Amino acid sequence: MSLKYYIQGVSAISPQQTFDRTVFLDEPVHYEENIIKSITPDFKLYIHPVPLRRMSRIIRIGMSAAKMCMQDADLAMPDGIITGTGYGCADDTIKFLEEMLVNKEQHLTPTHFTQSTYNALSGSIALSLKCNNYNTTYVHRAFSFESGIMDAMMQIADDSAKRFLIGGFDETDIHHYTITSRVGYYKKEVVKNFELYSSGTVGTIQGEGASFITLGASQTENSYCTIDGVKTAFGIKDAEELKQTVVKFLHGNGISIADIDLVISGRSGCVVNDRLLIEVNTDVFADTPIAYYKHLTGDYSASSAFATWLASRILKEQKVPGALLASKDTAAPIKKILYLNQYMGGEYSMILFSKI
Repeated sequence: MSLKYYIQGVSAISPQQTFDRTVFLDEPVHYEENIIKSITPDFKLYIHPVPLRRMSRIIRIGMSAAKMCMQDADLAMPDGIITGTGYGCADDTIKFLEEMLVNKEQHLTPTHFTQSTYNALSGSIALSLKCNNYNTTYVHRAFSFESGIMDAMMQIADDSAKRFLIGGFDETDIHHYTITSRVGYYKKEVVKNFELYSSGTVGTIQGEGASFITLGASQTENSYCTIDGVKTAFGIKDAEELKQTVVKFLHGNGISIADIDLVISGRSGCVVNDRLLIEVNTDVFADTPIAYYKHLTGDYSASSAFATWLASRILKEQKVPGALLASKDTAAPIKKILYLNQYMGGEYSMILFSKI
């Protein structure tokens, strides 16, 4: 019997009310701005007040999301902590660099530096848990979270008793927004988030969030679904190459296009960067319901982690929230979901999920 990889717990802190497990995007939050920030819980429920005072906002968000996921999975101590991020703790990085310039590289406080490193979150989680197990952070831009999943899958294949805490996080940053807006990645005009896909213009909106999963080889009472495969692709030249990559990925996992009950699309609302993704959705998955999520969270490098939270809950609850703006109704039961993402028009990734 082949090894299966079960998602045993999930969590998400995002620009929507996702930290509340009792609801599932029942009342989506509408925005009319191009930079949208996460709605945060009461951090004191998850972090001791003393270290909380010294933590930056994204560390607080990530730490709380990690603790929520562990509670959901009934996991006291993970065998490994893996995080993925595109730009890390960007706000603290900028503050540290500004302090260097203002103080002429003298009399610098260590706080902004220690919290600006990419592995600050995974290290903080380990310190809070007194966890001396495997700990790493992937900084592969839009492939960061996927790289973390593949790392955990390989280690679980080597030792099926291990359980890993895997997360993806990124925060909004006005400096990154300003720089990448110059090359058309973010929209120049203000757009309502629920009109993102009908705007018909270049660029997307900037978002943020932190989402975690617990992955293991055993099915627990609270398990959500299985991850059957992960694929990343860089330098896709045209829609035909992307189509072949998708079909090959599905065939490699022993299924066909007809077996997919729902596609979660990483469409960003940019008429340029979404071009290949739209063509594949239209041609390859013409008869498959397609759901969208980046109008709810904005776009950021680690948004795949949020999509994984989304797929996990859909498969467990057998419900596709109306907020996802699905192209057509999904017939029950929903057995297999394909996540197909694009980031900045150059990085494509796929994750295949199955109902337990």
